Amino acid sequence: MGSRLTSRSLKNISPSLFLSSSVLWDLFRHEISRLSVGLSALDIFRNFCLSSRFKKKNTVSFSAVNPEITKQIKAARDALAPLPGDIVFESLPNRGFGDAEIRKELQRYKEMDTSMWTPGKVSGIVYNSDVNLTALVTEASGMFALTNCAHPEIFRGTQRMESEIISMVLKMFKGPKDSCGNVTSGGTESILLAVKVYKDFAHEKRGITDPEMIVPITIHAAFEKAAEYFKVKLISIPYNTKSGKVDVGRIASAINRNTIL
Repeated sequence: MGSRLTSRSLKNISPSLFLSSSVLWDLFRHEISRLSVGLSALDIFRNFCLSSRFKKKNTVSFSAVNPEITKQIKAARDALAPLPGDIVFESLPNRGFGDAEIRKELQRYKEMDTSMWTPGKVSGIVYNSDVNLTALVTEASGMFALTNCAHPEIFRGTQRMESEIISMVLKMFKGPKDSCGNVTSGGTESILLAVKVYKDFAHEKRGITDPEMIVPITIHAAFEKAAEYFKVKLISIPYNTKSGKVDVGRIASAINRNTIL
């Protein structure tokens, strides 16, 4: 159902505009990071274009989108810049805040946000704007905010919920009786742990010491993080720009004795 709604919402958007928008959104996120680490988002994009992933199939004309990139970076800087009179904490306050002051500051930060995500058209940010569900999730999170599954003998209810969630998912995917799992903080951690499991399994069962994983060039960024964290060589495969499908033939050709995923 969700995919059909997305398709209808995007049917009048050209592929080139959609691709450019995706690239620009990634640049926007990089620009936020740049404010902390002192890197140029434009330089990051140039480096990406020169990377091995991009060299294999340059699907974006850098010269064509460069002016738009500069425009969007400026817009991001302007949007994030403090307004005249804004309070900005660049270091710890000289004194601690009381409860009322903290709530006031939290409300001030909350008012900086926008509601543009609520119609459900912001990709990859939040996935539901139902007011009642949000209230329930907030209440549930508050009830278990100070629990830790590392101490199941103390937080038995939290441990029970995790076990039941794992059991539900294993049954959905028809896992064998000796299957196991754990609840993660989100999609990125789930991908990281999945890659680690594949690497550990391949090392133990097949003796692989130089692991490789084959992925489409459009893969989630968490796979790149996992490749760097766990020293797994990333083999990126281009996709057909017309069909949007990855080249299965090239995937087959890339498989070798070190392939773990």
